[in-house]
Amino acid sequence: MHDEAFVHAMEEEAATRGWDDAEQLLRLMGEEARAEMGGALLFYHLGEVQRSLAARGLRQPPLAVLIEALRAAGHTASASHSERKAIKVSATLDQIVEVVAAAGRQGETK
Repeated sequence: MHDEAFVHAMEEEAATRGWDDAEQLLRLMGEEARAEMGGALLFYHLGEVQRSLAARGLRQPPLAVLIEALRAAGHTASASHSERKAIKVSATLDQIVEVVAAAGRQGETK
């Protein structure tokens, strides 16, 4: 499950067989495996992230936006395949809050 090449081969096989749901899951698992190889070993439920952000008066962006902001800030990040409302990331919770705060400040200047 953490071997990106193996997961990718399974994803291709699922596509060949027309197993759309399996292909989608395997694609997510491949993204997660790549993120883990890049150091994304921390797991956070989005409820925990939301509580930390709310304590600073911040709103949690949509998952895809959060992941892209973390990547843009130099962290590795991926949605979790095992929990829809969770992320795997190389950033600590405090770093996630700082990334969201910085993204908000950049948005205010545009």
